[in-house]
Amino acid sequence: MLLRFSKMQSLSNDFMVIDGVTQTIQLSAKQIQQWGDRHQGVGFDQLLIVEPPLDPQVDFLYRIFNSDGTEALQCGNGLRCLAQFIHHQKLSIKKNLKIQTKDRLLTVNMESLDYISADMGVPELTPLPLPAIKSQDKLAQHTLEIDNKKLTLTTLSMGNLHAVLDYTKLGVSDQFWESAIVTELGHKIQMDPCLKAGYNIGFFELISPSDINLRVYERNVGETMACGSGACAAVVATILDQLTDTCVKVHVRGGQLDIAWKGMGEVVLMKGPATTVFEGSLTY
Repeated sequence: MLLRFSKMQSLSNDFMVIDGVTQTIQLSAKQIQQWGDRHQGVGFDQLLIVEPPLDPQVDFLYRIFNSDGTEALQCGNGLRCLAQFIHHQKLSIKKNLKIQTKDRLLTVNMESLDYISADMGVPELTPLPLPAIKSQDKLAQHTLEIDNKKLTLTTLSMGNLHAVLDYTKLGVSDQFWESAIVTELGHKIQMDPCLKAGYNIGFFELISPSDINLRVYERNVGETMACGSGACAAVVATILDQLTDTCVKVHVRGGQLDIAWKGMGEVVLMKGPATTVFEGSLTY
């Protein structure tokens, strides 16, 4: 069977995107792993599938798979790429799309085909099953000790789970972008029994009240060039900790995202680019 796809990227966070509206798709984890291989396959961080909606009030369903074949719940950079894909494939001409993930309804605004705004939903500040040792109306934190370092993590969900920590409090002298501690510590934090539900680990560096640097060690993927939902989680955490303003530029390895959050009960808004790299087809 011939399968058409697009290779896309946002801030170097790259995706294989498949039209499940006009094509019949039945994929196995093994196939996804093979296609995700950067040496022998297409190569990607995540595979994205757009499908017909189950609810007539929704435009499309959105499914996400990591390159190891496991299914993910959220991907912000992928959401913007998916919206551009929908328009390029003429699946819809609407500028505002309602897209359903497994656990939330998201809205995408096509301000332009290259710069897209997405409503990422309301953050959940006390995601279970993590036991928060400090629980307030506006903050849920967890502490643990790894390699003789006492770490304080702000925990929340953007549809997927995130634990956010301040790089400057780790007591390391390495420059933020060159430090190996993100990979080393990110993996160890994910192995903590309290985080076994599958957390993405975000390390931020405060530049100013309107700018942060961010690196994210993603569940089942490792560090990526960018993480849209991770950027949203980091901004929520820094706003709650009164470190940043309500509009923040998040600098990642692949570029910049603009994130805005007005506070408790409000949705997180994310703006950023989306780019088609190439289109192709394969037999499976």
